[in-house]
Amino acid sequence: INAEYMGMPRVVDPGSATTANRFLSFASRGGPDDLFSSDLSDAELKEKLGHVEVPTLVLFSMEDQYVPAHVDKAGLVQRLASALPNGIPRGMRGNHGLNDPDDASAMIEEVCRFLDHI
Repeated sequence: INAEYMGMPRVVDPGSATTANRFLSFASRGGPDDLFSSDLSDAELKEKLGHVEVPTLVLFSMEDQYVPAHVDKAGLVQRLASALPNGIPRGMRGNHGLNDPDDASAMIEEVCRFLDHI
């Protein structure tokens, strides 16, 4: 059985269908998709994101249920934006999926404002 295609048990995350490979990629410190972890140093974030030279809006859902409660979300969005040469941090209302239509509309408006100014 190839772990790349093997699904994770629903007890790990009942609301998400993901493969074992994808979970490991996110959950492993320094894994291929470990780009946004709060435990990465500023130097590690810069190493992973510093090559992105275009203006980049860093949107962060401040009520994201997948971010542990102990994480300083406002600090993390600032650190992520600072790792980018042209990062612009924005903390937004809403959960991971922006399930509230008002939160989704606010995010769309923020993206449109950003695009109008680049």
